[in-house]
Amino acid sequence: MKKSHLVVLAAGVLSLAFAVGVNLYKSRQQAQVLALTQAPSHAKPAAPAKPGPPRLSPLLVRDHSMSTGPADARVILVEYFDPGCETCRVFAGYVKALLANHPTQVRLVLRYAPFHQGSDMMAAILEAARRQNRYWETLQVMYDTQPQWASHHHPQPERIWALLPSAGVDVERIRQDIQRPEILQVVRQDIEDAQTLGVRRTPAFFVNGKPLTDFGLSQLRGLVQAEVAAQYGG
Repeated sequence: MKKSHLVVLAAGVLSLAFAVGVNLYKSRQQAQVLALTQAPSHAKPAAPAKPGPPRLSPLLVRDHSMSTGPADARVILVEYFDPGCETCRVFAGYVKALLANHPTQVRLVLRYAPFHQGSDMMAAILEAARRQNRYWETLQVMYDTQPQWASHHHPQPERIWALLPSAGVDVERIRQDIQRPEILQVVRQDIEDAQTLGVRRTPAFFVNGKPLTDFGLSQLRGLVQAEVAAQYGG
């Protein structure tokens, strides 16, 4: 066999070995995450349980977690997000469309993973706005104005204060509330949970505890649709 053919063959073998290794790594990683995200199992009931929402680990859903969608939805989409993340802003519209396509089947749960400068303050502001029942309006303002306060070249998170009135909130009250221990604890807890799950970039999605290992819109849609089919049939 010619030397050139041997080189090509060796390269092919290495490429195949690399692909297999990547797939094994992803499978192992997914199994490890699933072990963390599923709630502990208990004794099986005597009769088949009525279909309902999945029981997920507190690493995904805590009592304080903000959510939208029907409480009895059998598909729970958890998003670890950063208000200063450009991709999170883009995917916010896609996630809304997913919920609109499955209005009775999917519930969205939001968790904080504030990696960008100043985003921990934004998370606290969102929790303070929640006390005024203006959480979603405030999040929308943050995304709409993100280029003004979260420029990756020159972040200026303090500029958000002049932009918040358009969310219909009492800004002075938010300034006070973001120092409340219970609000700071919510943000700290989400950060700790994100670290435990190995979340390193945002947005990070989990559907009924299954992580989105190959990031992309089509992959997210596929994972959601697969779980909807598994839970509801069709």
